[in-house]
Amino acid sequence: MRMTRRELAPGVNLTCVTGNRYKTNVMTAYLLRPLDSREAALNALLPQVLRRGSRKRPDLRRLSEALDDLYGASMAAGVRKIGEWHAFGLSADFIGDAFCGGGKGAGQTSGMAELLTETLLCPAVRDGVFDYVESERDKLADAIRALKNDKTSYAVRRLEALACGGEPYGVGELGDERSVSEITPESLWEHYQRSLAASRLELFYCGCSENAAELLTGWLDRRYDGFRGGFKGRVCDRPQAPFVTKAAEARAFTERMDVTQTKLALLWRTGTAADGEGFMASYLAQTLYGGGTTSKLFLNVRERLSLCYYAMSALDRHKGVMKAMSGVESVNAERARDEMLRQWDDVAAGRFTDKDMAGAKAALVNAWRKQCDSPGGLERFWQGQAAAGLTGAVGDWEAELDGTGHEDVVRAAKNFTLDSVYMMIPDAAAGGEAAL
Repeated sequence: MRMTRRELAPGVNLTCVTGNRYKTNVMTAYLLRPLDSREAALNALLPQVLRRGSRKRPDLRRLSEALDDLYGASMAAGVRKIGEWHAFGLSADFIGDAFCGGGKGAGQTSGMAELLTETLLCPAVRDGVFDYVESERDKLADAIRALKNDKTSYAVRRLEALACGGEPYGVGELGDERSVSEITPESLWEHYQRSLAASRLELFYCGCSENAAELLTGWLDRRYDGFRGGFKGRVCDRPQAPFVTKAAEARAFTERMDVTQTKLALLWRTGTAADGEGFMASYLAQTLYGGGTTSKLFLNVRERLSLCYYAMSALDRHKGVMKAMSGVESVNAERARDEMLRQWDDVAAGRFTDKDMAGAKAALVNAWRKQCDSPGGLERFWQGQAAAGLTGAVGDWEAELDGTGHEDVVRAAKNFTLDSVYMMIPDAAAGGEAAL
């Protein structure tokens, strides 16, 4: 696979990963803006409305017909939180030109380039503003309410909101119900115009077409007058929130909900962002702690002590935080919490073996390579790299990981500071804040 990245216009970048490894191609167009509670709902709703049609194909039926002509291609709306960036836009999956047998199928990549950019830049309008806003607004409100149904992930969302309440990272990628209810066709149209003028636009292609970059650039230049000139002077500022390197104090939060088991979620400040020194050692420390079946959380808290149903950790490299998650019986909640903290203390004190290090490194390499097994996984990886301003591939990560030793991990782990412990307890359990 070969990766190339180029700037098409100020604030408009294209990343292409090409090769013959995949039969299915992926093409995406995402706008990146700093996370902001005042516009999170607008950002989340915008791609859903764009996906309803373009000026040339102003409804789902005609858009679906165009996708069917591309051998059953699909197009979806998407919204993500990448650290304190808010990414939202459109993604398409389609069969590669080489697997269509010539003829009409030979234009798969050019056809999708046209359809994707048309849907993003020439949306369906009525009376000068967006159509379909009301129906998509109701769907978004339903999706926000439905977040509570998955208590495991909802506990992490609540941890982020409480621990980072004064920071953009505490904002949910879908916004909130009140903000959604206030969106009008006029306000969404104004936000769309503002977003095109003052956001980063990240285009991505993964597939077997070697001229995908030329196709995408050509469609943008030929079909949308002034594309290059219209993006001059764009405001593409990075998120301005200060990077918190150290927690001031450890805080505890407890909330009652309709759950049958207590959900535990803990957050540490790592002191290192994705582009910072010692990032790989932090990644390895997190993996030793809770990143798989060879980790301390799995082997000790879950298996040896049988204190929980699951226990794992994850590193948000863009924000510089580590989160640990577990589900436990309420009677074991405090003991499980204390043991999770004790296991991290062991990592920071260097109480792990060469065998532990080898298992953690193997787990990391396996996770990275698994992500690259699909065009969609590659797209997420490279969009994350773009958001962080990085260009290193997974192979570069593996080389850096191989050179990371025991002392590097201990040095990085000692910089972690516990910020917050969150407990979601059953309604019938005793109230009050848990003590650390």
